[in-house]
Amino acid sequence: MIEVQNLTKRFGDMTAVDGLTFRAEDGLVTGFLGPNGAGKTTTMRLMLGLDNPSTGWARIDGKPLAAHASPLRVVGALLNASSVAPSMTAKAHLRWFARAGAIPDTRVNEVLEQVGLSSVGTRRVGAMSLGMRQRLGIAAALLGDPGTFILDEPINGLDPEGVVWVRTLLKKLAREGRAVLVSSHLMSEMQLTADKVVVIGRGRLMAELSVSELQGGSQRTPIRVRAAQPERLLDALRRNFTDMRVEHPEPGNGQQPGPGSVLRVTGLIPEEVGDTAAANGIAIYELTPVRETLEDVFMRLTQQASEYVASDAKSGALL
Repeated sequence: MIEVQNLTKRFGDMTAVDGLTFRAEDGLVTGFLGPNGAGKTTTMRLMLGLDNPSTGWARIDGKPLAAHASPLRVVGALLNASSVAPSMTAKAHLRWFARAGAIPDTRVNEVLEQVGLSSVGTRRVGAMSLGMRQRLGIAAALLGDPGTFILDEPINGLDPEGVVWVRTLLKKLAREGRAVLVSSHLMSEMQLTADKVVVIGRGRLMAELSVSELQGGSQRTPIRVRAAQPERLLDALRRNFTDMRVEHPEPGNGQQPGPGSVLRVTGLIPEEVGDTAAANGIAIYELTPVRETLEDVFMRLTQQASEYVASDAKSGALL
């Protein structure tokens, strides 16, 4: 298990990680999400003891990683797949890791087979594609057969087959009872892979939630409504329900208010909208709960915490 408590890291006047507290439990894939500059990589470095925190702490299985007798058997990490010396072969790189961690050389061939690089074990790293270097980095993380994994953007540079392979591997590791913390900018992939997500922005915790809860939605999920007389429906809803919120027309539908235009109603359940319409003799053409995707949640949570936003994106246009 990974535990982070009140973790803070300052670089001069800049605070990269700000009072962060969360857990990544054994048996789960935890997605670690945030916009560029949110502090994800710095947090991972603090977990691994590569940087010292200004305040707070990070522990693996109850203590700092450096306090474990055999760190490579405790945590497998991938932070930068391009940090390997380009003149080394894949096997030489893994053997160096194995000897540093008192791991038998026999593991080198095993993990090369596991990540699909057996045929290129003698190739120099500098001649490998980004996707192959990512696989090599994952092989190094697997080398000590650890109980915890910390992986920063492991699917970067992989082709579709490689992305599916990583997804399958991460789920398998979690099923074996290991804690898996993985960062990614691909929200759709995280929704398929992660059991829970931790979202940060500007170094602070924005949300910690399970993906199953997200996919299940709630009674108060937004509702997409098309009505013959939307203005009358809005008036009736406002008379009966004071805690609801309505966007009219729904964002992005490109329509002006009028017959059949689309509303998005938040704070009510479909039955309340439908009953109100029926009581006022208003025809309803559509009444659909809008289930949020992980990308929807991420954008909503981080819209005020992104450091690098294009000017068109700030005004609502898509690039």
